[in-house]
Amino acid sequence: MPPQPLRSVSSIAVMTPACPRHDRGTSVRVLRRARIEEYLRGVDELTCPQCQGTMAVRTFGHVSVRRCADCSGVFLSRADLGALIEAETDWHAFQSPNTATLPRITSDMDTPPVAPERTRAFVETLFKG
Repeated sequence: MPPQPLRSVSSIAVMTPACPRHDRGTSVRVLRRARIEEYLRGVDELTCPQCQGTMAVRTFGHVSVRRCADCSGVFLSRADLGALIEAETDWHAFQSPNTATLPRITSDMDTPPVAPERTRAFVETLFKG
């Protein structure tokens, strides 16, 4: 059998050579990915991909977090997620256990003051208020 010429499969902005004999669906995967990328370029950044609600952008330092007002979904880029993980690690590194020597309890002591609620993680501070 003589070799068959390569056929070109075109999509939105993708041109890929496809051999009709040896192509095992690779061109289809490339075309689907191109359609997804085109769709993502056309979607408004402030529209929730889950419920199509409006998203509010909050910036913490150099990290932008998008939070949906309707479903409370949180969306951020992979780089922003890495920055948040690093900030969380740093936050825990500088937290020390709140230990102190306790005075001996006597009958003339007043009731202790109520301690303010302490956040357990840096990420908790993102969603307060």
